Amino acid sequence: MLYVTLQLVLMLALVFLTFGADPESITSLHLPEWTRHVSRVLLFSGLVLAAWARASLGRAFQVPPDPKSDVELQTGGIYKVLRHPMYTAVALLTVGLFLARPSVPMAAVGLFLVIVLLLKSRHEERLLLERYPAYETYRSRTRGVLFFI
Repeated sequence: MLYVTLQLVLMLALVFLTFGADPESITSLHLPEWTRHVSRVLLFSGLVLAAWARASLGRAFQVPPDPKSDVELQTGGIYKVLRHPMYTAVALLTVGLFLARPSVPMAAVGLFLVIVLLLKSRHEERLLLERYPAYETYRSRTRGVLFFI
């Protein structure tokens, strides 16, 4: 439950920093204009990936990392190529938000959020291995978070 709480708090902090913070504060970073275009691509990609992951999971979807006891291992849809597409989507959205409103606090919160997601995915993997014997084979042939872990 700690991972879920940290994830929620950090995501709320990102929203506050995106919409509530002064964009001209002393902690703001000045990046080239093209990074705003990259930001839009990442934000759009993150939203599409999150929607695809949610649709692929169906009733197996939940925020806590422990798998539901009454559902099968999901390996279809986006889960054919990526084990943790929802975490990847959140990471893409995080980088996209940072590029839209670059600041030192946004970078720190974003980095901490990505670290929490990686730790949460490792914890979830242990739970999935216990619940589904076929998970080891699935894990060996499918990418993790951000297509490389």
